[in-house]
Amino acid sequence: LVLSLLDAAVIPTNGRGLSPEDVDAMLAGFLDLPEMHALHVYTDENALDNACALLAVSRLNVIAPPLEPPGARDRILATLVSEDCTASEHLRLILQQPERFGVRRALAT
Repeated sequence: LVLSLLDAAVIPTNGRGLSPEDVDAMLAGFLDLPEMHALHVYTDENALDNACALLAVSRLNVIAPPLEPPGARDRILATLVSEDCTASEHLRLILQQPERFGVRRALAT
C-alpha cells in the first residue's frame, strides 16, 4: 500500500513511477534503520508446499537456501515471492490483479 501511494505520487514528476531500483533502494534503507531487526516473510504450509512442487523438491529450507547449483538461491527466492507461493490472500490478490487495488502491474511484479 505504501509503495503504491509513493508510486502514484512520483508518476506526475517523472512520468513512469517507481523503478525496481527505486524500490530496492527504499527497502535497503528501511532494513538499515536501527529499529529494524529483521524482515519477516509471511507464509503457510500450503504456500511452502506450492513452492516445493514448483521447485521439484520434497523439502525447502527457507532460512538457509542452498547456494549450489549456481542460481539455485535466486530461483528459490523468486519462487517464494511468486503469487502461487504467497500465503497472504490480500498480497496474492494484489499480485494477481494489481489494477483492482490501484497498483501498477509493473510495481506488483
